[in-house]
Amino acid sequence: QDIRNLGIFEKMKFILDLAKRKGIETDMQTLRSWMCHISHYHVDKDYKVELTEEERSFYDLLLKEDLSPSSVYKWVLLTSSPTDIKIKLREGLISQKKALNLRARREIWKEVQLGSEIIKDVRAIVRWL
Repeated sequence: QDIRNLGIFEKMKFILDLAKRKGIETDMQTLRSWMCHISHYHVDKDYKVELTEEERSFYDLLLKEDLSPSSVYKWVLLTSSPTDIKIKLREGLISQKKALNLRARREIWKEVQLGSEIIKDVRAIVRWL
């Protein structure tokens, strides 16, 4: 089946169904981890980490189906984005590139917020000493 004309969410459903038919069981969280490794491995042949047996099977499946690991990784990231970004993406209000950018900025913002909370806690502990 040609998936070029499908939306991102339909593409991910197709990929998960394809994997299941080939005997590769996975969930989105595991797939995200696999695709991170596979994408880096595919782009950078000097990548120091070898793929696991499951990752290798999935990588071979992607190549056999003529699917770019980098594109599939982007689709995985987009389908695991916050709900408001997914809605805008599904309705065509933002592009994939814009959605990835928004997602990345939110991740950075979360890390900054967490860092700020840790600094507040450390200052409170130091004052207590």
